[in-house]
Amino acid sequence: MKLLKLATVALILGAPQVQAGIEKVSVYPWMTKEDLTKSKKAARTRAKRKIASLNDISEEAMSEKFRDFRDQFLKITKKEEIEMFLNKMDKEYDSYPDDLKFFAAQMIPFRAFKSFSYKMYPLLRKEKITHSMIVSRVLDFASFMRINLPTEQWDAGFRFASEPFTADQERFESAEELQKYIGEVVYPEALKAAQRIEKLSFKDQKIAWDHKLFYGTASFSDNFKRYRYLGEAERVGALAGLHEGMAWMKRFTAYNVKGSMKLAKHLGTLVGIDSFFSKVDGVTAKKVKEVFSKEEHKDLYTLLPNGKADLKVAFQHLRESARLGIIAWYEVKDRPANELDALNSMIIDPFRDRIDRGAETLEKIVEGPTKLRSDVTGELLLVDLPSFYENPPKDLKDLLPTKFEGGKKTIKKDLPTKEGRAKRVRYRNYFYGRAVSWDVKAYQKLFPEIKKGEDISKATRILNQSAGSFPVAMGMNAFMLYNR
Repeated sequence: MKLLKLATVALILGAPQVQAGIEKVSVYPWMTKEDLTKSKKAARTRAKRKIASLNDISEEAMSEKFRDFRDQFLKITKKEEIEMFLNKMDKEYDSYPDDLKFFAAQMIPFRAFKSFSYKMYPLLRKEKITHSMIVSRVLDFASFMRINLPTEQWDAGFRFASEPFTADQERFESAEELQKYIGEVVYPEALKAAQRIEKLSFKDQKIAWDHKLFYGTASFSDNFKRYRYLGEAERVGALAGLHEGMAWMKRFTAYNVKGSMKLAKHLGTLVGIDSFFSKVDGVTAKKVKEVFSKEEHKDLYTLLPNGKADLKVAFQHLRESARLGIIAWYEVKDRPANELDALNSMIIDPFRDRIDRGAETLEKIVEGPTKLRSDVTGELLLVDLPSFYENPPKDLKDLLPTKFEGGKKTIKKDLPTKEGRAKRVRYRNYFYGRAVSWDVKAYQKLFPEIKKGEDISKATRILNQSAGSFPVAMGMNAFMLYNR
């Protein structure tokens, strides 16, 4: 269900190393441009049928096997039982009815995160700052869970992901080991889930979802808002979210991450985290670039031998996610409003025009060179996302700024007082050290018409003001160094 929520958010926001893994991807039934055209048309036709404008959900809406499974699942009290259930679901998956398959396909990959926090500890403790930040977040979640989700099921799931099962479990001693684990264990689990959900179809039916499976036994005592309907829009949206996640995984395995924890420590000291000698002086883009430019980080984020192949697959996942997201939008936008639908068309109706424009733009972006238009200024920008993935930077650090605004960090100025006398005041020049130019050559594949390094910021602004450009804009914002 989390993936479904992420897919929904992506739709709305869209409106504004392992060779074995690569071989497995080749069997995935990738959607073609022609498939997308047909699917959009069919989705709109289905949405207008009003076949599923149901206004009531009861236990009978779920298959008997799903209800039996739910009742057993809600008896879980130990982390070992979580593992048992996940393995049981994987083994028996083919025998399940569609409603249980949809749930199981998304739950089974959770087994890849068995003892994950425990496994991460050796890697994080090497850099005290990073370790402290991560532990603090886990502690925050643990407190949130005990207050807002006080059930034995949530407690068992938390322990499954955070505690060791045996004294000799393997742990991550380096960022490279984590990277390998993502590529060899997490990615195949996600791919298997995607293959399973792709084979399902809710075009002529709706299945029921029981929120009790998420919130646990201490919930919905009167059944109010307990159930929701899931249809083709929800299935396709969940699948889009999976592909978005796999695109990230393949990008992560494409570049060298050795030393990334040390980099995190160096960046942390800039803001005074856990550093006695730090001077609180603000973190400028220039300071961040200086940290990245240290000799000890020269190999960090450079393309690995398998990098081009992984990025090719990453783009396939990104394009698939975009196409699926568009289909999910066509499924839901003309669907009769129903508060019992997980994706209620009434909620997104105010954003209809903008999402329509975004979907049209997004479809073009993942196909090839596309002219984007700022919704604010009307300025145009040519973007070629496929070419950027086909010809990726050999070093991601090349995308960082090359020039920064100079002048004086502190401004001194004589200003009049209430009595009419002059008094010298000092104040901070908050534009000092901001990024003003980038390496044009590093961006030529992405922005074929850009001529000057200073125009990269303009290109990013147009991206942020163009509906449907988020696959490009999200990446660009990071290299502007204004949201570090």
